[in-house]
Amino acid sequence: MAGLEARFRAAHELVCRAASAQGCHNSQLVNGVSRHVLPSTASFANLAALLAAAQQAGRHVAQRAFVATSGARLVFSCKFDGVSPSEQGRAAPAAGVATAAQKKRKRAAEDRDEAHDEEIASARKRLAASCAATPLAELDAAQAVIRRMQQSLRGPAGELVVESYAMMTRKLRPGDARHSVVIALRINAGIAISLPALKRCLGGCWRDGVVSSEASVNGVCEADLPVGEECAASREQGNAPMLIVTSVPLAEEAAAPAAAPAAPASSSS
Repeated sequence: MAGLEARFRAAHELVCRAASAQGCHNSQLVNGVSRHVLPSTASFANLAALLAAAQQAGRHVAQRAFVATSGARLVFSCKFDGVSPSEQGRAAPAAGVATAAQKKRKRAAEDRDEAHDEEIASARKRLAASCAATPLAELDAAQAVIRRMQQSLRGPAGELVVESYAMMTRKLRPGDARHSVVIALRINAGIAISLPALKRCLGGCWRDGVVSSEASVNGVCEADLPVGEECAASREQGNAPMLIVTSVPLAEEAAAPAAAPAAPASSSS
């Protein structure tokens, strides 16, 4: 046990150094979890630095890195496991024959995903119609990211995490030749999100983005994202959802003439 605690402490201290450099405070190691309070808004660059430190800590002990809101705060955490890094890659036991209940859940999930796909496709069509100058490749990329976030990103207990989303066009900087496709997602309060999974789901949009516990960030506010009843009730109890805002990389084609910003095409799960 003493040896395991020493490995946890060494890994925590390594993550603490990165966390301090990224503006975190109130760093603690509690029950094998290295926990750090982020500023209310953190960039993907901040998260990438913390993820790199967590992966480096994996030399001492197996780890899993998460980001979540806790109350009104934005928190990065690294869960250390009591196994050696070499044991982490061992194959899991083969899955058994699916039960009737499992088959029923699978069908329900497929129906839900199909409904989500239709909603996302409709949001994409509305944005394409209101901003014809936007390259189709960028709209395709935004649609694919939202689809992955809805269908593949899960909480530790397999929970759905996307409360609502929006696609819109905005100029990211005053000197931009044209508008970019901006993706905004509201994540349910208090659910820890795997950072490696978030990075995979965002794909090429894991760039120049932010996560935040604020109600608005980078010009995206509640007017852009629907607020569901569950989210509103949770917020009334002091639990802030997590807002993720990023943009689709500009297509390689020559920039189209700047157009007026399109109204957000949004949906609530």
